[in-house]
Amino acid sequence: MSTIRPCVGISACLLGEPVRYDGRDKRHTFLVETLGPHVEWCPICPEAGAGMGIPREPVFLRQGMQQNEMIGWESHRDYTPAMMEWIEQQLERWRALSLDGVILKSKSPSCGLAGVDVFDTEGEVVEAGRGLFAEALCAVESVPFVRSEKGLDDVEEQEHFLTQIFTHARWKAWQEEGQTAAQLQAFHASHKMLFLSYDQSCYRKMGPLVAQWKQRGMEQTCHAYAKLMSQALMTPPQKGDHVNTVMHLFGMMKRAVPAPVRKRLEQQLRDYTDGTLALYVLREALKEVIEGHDVMPWLKQQVYLSPHPVALSWS
Repeated sequence: MSTIRPCVGISACLLGEPVRYDGRDKRHTFLVETLGPHVEWCPICPEAGAGMGIPREPVFLRQGMQQNEMIGWESHRDYTPAMMEWIEQQLERWRALSLDGVILKSKSPSCGLAGVDVFDTEGEVVEAGRGLFAEALCAVESVPFVRSEKGLDDVEEQEHFLTQIFTHARWKAWQEEGQTAAQLQAFHASHKMLFLSYDQSCYRKMGPLVAQWKQRGMEQTCHAYAKLMSQALMTPPQKGDHVNTVMHLFGMMKRAVPAPVRKRLEQQLRDYTDGTLALYVLREALKEVIEGHDVMPWLKQQVYLSPHPVALSWS
């Protein structure tokens, strides 16, 4: 399989494009300089895309009868029809692209995922909602893993999102190569420890599903597997989940690894548990030991050890 580059939708202002209402940007250094070289961006600006111009008057959300409305602060013009028309067209384009994830600008009346002020007709804030584009996007089942840029400022949430988009991209690449039983078994085998770290319930269902693929047929098996995978990846693992997964790895390689090496790894696991060692450092130590010893071959193929380019962990 060639190098995986997830396809990620993104608010264009976060990439440094001057598309905001005031003609400026909201360039996000991590997204541009660190993540950028590893993904394919699909940038959008709903307000510019809907023909509102650059620069333009700022807009706000007003509570409506059936949906919130996008209103100009100065002109009180209702931009909702133009915005909803653009949203429908853009979502159709994104469905065709089969995105691996989306990053939206927080607090935006078009892109904000939460905490966007919604006003009544008297100008009073009545609720904190979603931007119009974000609201429509979150209702599209085929567009997975939507985040705001603020969520990526948290190290654990960043790790979670990176794992989501790169895992989804690997699955998509596997589908494009041709869906055979042997390839599905190989995909699952290489991702077993990753799924164990995320959701043990889904993990326990995925193995039998793959093994008994003939009962459903390959197409239905792949569909069911994809749903379980998406479900498993929705909630980030806790520290205890990672400890449990590493202990599973220890158990499968301990006979092939000398006692001094095992003790060093055990100390590193304790350091991770205590919060003095980063997860990616623990993973790199595990990978080094696994690659340097005569362990079961499938251990060396575990995506859990490198769920995304390691350079992204250093950020």
